[in-house]
Amino acid sequence: MKSKLQRDLSRETKKGGRHFYTSFHIADISLEVKRIRDKTLTYNNVDLEVAISNLDLFFLINQLNYACNVVNTRRILQAPKYEFPLLEKIVDKLPSTPYFDLPLIEVYWNSYKMLFTDNKAYYSTLKLLLFNHYHVLIKYHQINLFNHLQNYCIQKINSGDSTYYAELWEISIFRLENGLIKELSPASYKNLITTGVMLALQQENTDFAAVLQFIENYTEKLPIEYREEAQTYAQSYIAFYQNHFQVVPQKLIVNQEPLTLYKFEDIFYQIDARRLLVMTYFCLEEEDNFDKLCSNQSVFLSERRELIPELELEKNRQFLVIIKRLFWIHGSRMERTEQLQQLKKEIEEAENISDRIWLLKQVEAKSK
Repeated sequence: MKSKLQRDLSRETKKGGRHFYTSFHIADISLEVKRIRDKTLTYNNVDLEVAISNLDLFFLINQLNYACNVVNTRRILQAPKYEFPLLEKIVDKLPSTPYFDLPLIEVYWNSYKMLFTDNKAYYSTLKLLLFNHYHVLIKYHQINLFNHLQNYCIQKINSGDSTYYAELWEISIFRLENGLIKELSPASYKNLITTGVMLALQQENTDFAAVLQFIENYTEKLPIEYREEAQTYAQSYIAFYQNHFQVVPQKLIVNQEPLTLYKFEDIFYQIDARRLLVMTYFCLEEEDNFDKLCSNQSVFLSERRELIPELELEKNRQFLVIIKRLFWIHGSRMERTEQLQQLKKEIEEAENISDRIWLLKQVEAKSK
């Protein structure tokens, strides 16, 4: 006869690693009780099979989960490198085992292969699996696996593949429309504004309707204390890419003398608003304001360096170096061409730099 806990476990439709550990533990206790009662080492085959299969599933799910999380974290932060020697030996054999019939194993296997091989086929399979079967996963794994997908897209975008803006937008809107995101963080909201704008710029007839609709529909998913500043930044960012350059300082600068910027609480908004102003004055060709904002951003990064991740510091410092050289480019046509070719090469080869695509477009424009 099954215990109440066993009956409860058998009714669970969404199963994570903890479910399989508990199932293993129950079977293991059952084996031990029978061994003591019968005073023999003979195992009950049913309990032994349950114990082994559930222990294997618990191990595999957690190993795949840990491995994926480690790679995902290392791509964002400078985290230590960990090895998974046993998993590496068996991971390619998993599709030929009965364990692969479990959706959680299949999705994590594709996530693992996507992150470790950088093969788009695994990305496409993982995306399809999650879109069709997210409802059978517990919340932790839903969030975790969708984050793997989105961070993969972000990594591709950062390396210069702008086709992944469409992928990132599709995944994000899918999660929002299906109630998989209950609240947006300021960072997630800002990233989605960037994604929506970049996607609009790729269209033949630039159309910002989708990102404007996003602001209308989903700003309320931000914590209330961030809504006003997030919307202010979003409106400024969209105005910039609509070539309404004069709107940007109107929204982001409170006073010119002394220079006082809109007070954002989130430090990443503070960084990105300053960079947006630098880009604005670059486009307006206002030398004094361009110099003033470059200096302001440089001082801000230096003073707040303890609060800003090293990767973010590097991306913004590289941006400042390049944009200042681009703004003050001079010489004969031949000299300018050589300088622009060198800048293009440096932008393309830079491992970490903010607004890479926009900078390359400015180089192209100055080359004409």
